[in-house]
Amino acid sequence: MLYIRALDLRLCTILARLEAGISPCSTPAALLAKLRARPSGIVLVDVDTELAAGIDLVRSLAHRLGGMSLVPVCMHGSIDFFRECFHAGASDVLDKSFGDERIRAALAAAIASTRHQREHIDRRRRRLRYAILSEREREVFCYILDGHTNQEVADLLSLSRRTVEVHRASIQRKLEVRNVAQMASLYAGFR
Repeated sequence: MLYIRALDLRLCTILARLEAGISPCSTPAALLAKLRARPSGIVLVDVDTELAAGIDLVRSLAHRLGGMSLVPVCMHGSIDFFRECFHAGASDVLDKSFGDERIRAALAAAIASTRHQREHIDRRRRRLRYAILSEREREVFCYILDGHTNQEVADLLSLSRRTVEVHRASIQRKLEVRNVAQMASLYAGFR
């Protein structure tokens, strides 16, 4: 999802061609309210009016956005402006004086980078969740992913069926999954 604040028509047209979800915002407060509801994506901020005020806005937003990508967009920004934006926390800066294709490529790269970052963070969280499983839970986990029923796992590990059910519930809670299908899709590579 791209969150945009006051971008001109040309950039909106470029974004529409990228087929990215767009959520326009007219004020920083409206932007932050939307981000609380759905905290992922890229934030594009048009800072054309006054470059010094734009840097202050970038600082303020970067501090509140956490790990989200913030991309200020300006017309004829200076090297000093770009440097200040990066120091303030921007992940990229776009100059609208560039041609449409160059801007489209930069936006596409920012979207791809954000997806890659999000996937990396998700994998890391899954690894951390898997690491908290006990040795017995890992054994039960492997058998469940191999398609064994609770009774079959109980027989294989010399446990009661009820004990396997308790382990299975604990595994699902620790891995934050609702069912075996979701567990298999997210954690199959962890065995």
